[in-house]
Amino acid sequence: MKATCLCRNSSAALAAFASTLALGLIVGVPLRAQAKHPVPNVLIDKPNGAPKSWRRPADAPVRIHFAAPAPVGAVRAIARVTGFATAHDGTRLYYEKTGSGPALVFIHGLGGNHASWFHQVPAFAQHFTVITLSQRGFAPSSGRQDHYDVGVLVDDLLSVMDACSVRKASLVGQSMGGWTALGLALRAPERVDALVLADTVAGIDDPEIIAHHTTMLANARALGSTPPPLGRHPALSPGFSASNPAEAYLYQTLASFGAPAPASIAGQLATTRFDNAQLAHMKIPTLFVVGHDDTVFPAALIRRASTHVRGARVVEIADAGHSPYFEQPEHWNEAVTAFLTSAGTH
Repeated sequence: MKATCLCRNSSAALAAFASTLALGLIVGVPLRAQAKHPVPNVLIDKPNGAPKSWRRPADAPVRIHFAAPAPVGAVRAIARVTGFATAHDGTRLYYEKTGSGPALVFIHGLGGNHASWFHQVPAFAQHFTVITLSQRGFAPSSGRQDHYDVGVLVDDLLSVMDACSVRKASLVGQSMGGWTALGLALRAPERVDALVLADTVAGIDDPEIIAHHTTMLANARALGSTPPPLGRHPALSPGFSASNPAEAYLYQTLASFGAPAPASIAGQLATTRFDNAQLAHMKIPTLFVVGHDDTVFPAALIRRASTHVRGARVVEIADAGHSPYFEQPEHWNEAVTAFLTSAGTH
């Protein structure tokens, strides 16, 4: 917005703005009777009965609304526990357990860790017991960074669930995490309520998918040898990186806290292929969710993978690449919530 628009603010509004910043108050959430101004956190009154298409006239005054501090005790505190589970080989696996209700486990991908899910934990912890973990070799978990047998990763997941006293849970596996999630669903279906495979082929096997693994491995090697420029990452769409440079840099930074070489993981995952006959008979409700602009595992490939899973659904998230949970969290959260509700887990 042009600076001339901001000049229309009254001196009183500017004084309130300065006072609020000084006190550290939080800018209020838009009310239904208000329309959002192109400048973030600036709210414009919307006339009662105005159509949804209503927009503030160019010459209308701007009013900034500030929320009153919430009364003490008005916001429900959500329980949160952190800890380490111990794997069969002694590896220490970091986890966080938040909220209450049916258990929901988030399993990160190659470029992430437990912290990758910061858009999801506060939202889902209102209705679920949310568990996030860092897979072995990803900080702050310990473990070798050159050996990624999926059977071991499934054992690790069971160790975390046991440490959290969770007998049965819905699983969300992003990219690499999809191998772990689907691996557990096939090995111990009695411990899985529902399955969300996010931007992943998850070890599903057919000639076209196998051929794509060659491309995936080459891209992983390139990522390890030549780090991309600031805020650029193959797991993010170029449009997101351009319009959200700070969050794009955060995505890069999350992987810098301690993670294995991408090619080490990609090569080993590509050799894991689950039995299609077993997939065809799996009775666990399954959702594939993928970004429309995903280049790591393109949407067409995900749709192909979904045909091997009995009753699987597919949701495609617009304006997102390989990480729609990060790029379009509201739409991603809505899609996953709708699926979990329909599957009877919420």
